[in-house]
Amino acid sequence: MLDEERDGGVRLSQDTHVHPRDVSLQDALTAVADPVRRTIVRELAGLPDWTTALNRLRHSEFDEIFPGLLDLVLAEHA
Repeated sequence: MLDEERDGGVRLSQDTHVHPRDVSLQDALTAVADPVRRTIVRELAGLPDWTTALNRLRHSEFDEIFPGLLDLVLAEHA
C-alpha cells in the first residue's frame, strides 16, 4: 500500500513491495547510488529466493524494466 508520495518518490508501508514497473528510473538510480543498498543487493544475490520472504532480490523483474542495472551493481566488486 502506498502511504504517501514525497518528492516524486513512493513511500511504502512496512508490508508492501512495489512492482518494478511502478518504480521510476530516478528512484531506481537513487536506490543504487547508496553504497549500503548496493551491498545489500550483492548479499541478497547470494541467497536462495526462499531464504526470506521480506528481503529477496527480484533480479528478473527489475531486469525487465531496467535491463542491466542490477548486473552493474553485482559486478561492482566481482
